[in-house]
Amino acid sequence: MDAERIVISVEEMEGSEPLPPDGNAGPLSTPERLTIPGPVAEKQRRPKRKRRLVLTLASVCLIAWTAAAFTYGLTVGTRRRVEPPSPPAAIVVNVEEASVPDSVAAPAADTVAVVEMSNVIGLSEADALAVLGGSGIDPALITSTPVGTAGDAGLVIAQDPPPGSFSPAAVTLSVSAAVDIPAVVGTAASEAVSMLEELGAVVQFGSRYEPGVGVGTVLEADPTSGPLPAIVSLTVSEAPASIDLAPLRAVSAEGCTRNNEVNVNGVTGQSSFECELRATPADGTPRTYTLDYDLGRKVDELSFTLGFTDDSEIDASATVDIVIDNVVVATHSVAFGQPVDVVLPVNDALRLQFVAHAVVDPLERTRSGSYGTVAAIGGVLLGSKDDIAILAETIS
Repeated sequence: MDAERIVISVEEMEGSEPLPPDGNAGPLSTPERLTIPGPVAEKQRRPKRKRRLVLTLASVCLIAWTAAAFTYGLTVGTRRRVEPPSPPAAIVVNVEEASVPDSVAAPAADTVAVVEMSNVIGLSEADALAVLGGSGIDPALITSTPVGTAGDAGLVIAQDPPPGSFSPAAVTLSVSAAVDIPAVVGTAASEAVSMLEELGAVVQFGSRYEPGVGVGTVLEADPTSGPLPAIVSLTVSEAPASIDLAPLRAVSAEGCTRNNEVNVNGVTGQSSFECELRATPADGTPRTYTLDYDLGRKVDELSFTLGFTDDSEIDASATVDIVIDNVVVATHSVAFGQPVDVVLPVNDALRLQFVAHAVVDPLERTRSGSYGTVAAIGGVLLGSKDDIAILAETIS
């Protein structure tokens, strides 16, 4: 139904003359108010209320329709309804069939090759360069630096960057170069090891006791000079082994004994030798007292304290010779209360001999009986561990 046909005069509806019973409408007369008594009037008012409600609903619908038409872009002019335009047909683009015009070139993406740094430590310089070049590293980026080190020359001993790095901007190879062995004999072992290991050498050790040399001093190096090899052997001085002289078996004795507990100047110790001195005979021939040991060329040093025992005469005196392989190497004068400390090198000695001589005033040379006992206590022999172990087997 067109919008213009909905417009109705409320006054005309209210004043319209009811249709005749046959349903034929007559001409509309001038509106006038009718008075209908009783229930008839009430029935006449009800249709009017319904008409008003219908008109109100129609107006609301008209307003809503107008608003909807405006939303969709309709133009309401002479109350003529305009249909909204149909939506455009869907545009389908086939990506596979689409092509770029010949006149437009697609931009090329920047491509960077990823190169992994290989492990070339231990290879010769030539082989290392070949491996790195084969992995894609530009040879112009590689620098070789010689480094003085132990072992064979011309080998890669370090690389920067390390293996596993990617796309290095520069590569440095440290290549071994020959270096002479440093002078280490006579130095402390710790210092020698530091110097050699800093140059890449592996140090092996041996040891021995060397008399007169401090413990931990390098005695020998193999090699001692020339190019530094991968392995260097050092012989280092060690502390000596020791054994008491007193319990060793004596080879011979004349007027002397050993391995007894005695007191010398208030010090108690086992005697390495002790000889009871007597007066010189009437003929004036001095008495001689001896005690011999076999050292077996196993001892490097001998030390002991020489003196008279505390029960000797206060005027007792004597001389004692230390004889090594029939050669007197030391002579000591001994008096009561005046002990002497003795230290002797006895390297490679086979026979050790103590020889004591009594010293008596000529006026008393005929005096009979003992007047004192000369003794050596605290006797200690030093040598290598192996040699002292062999010497210990002679203890009796």
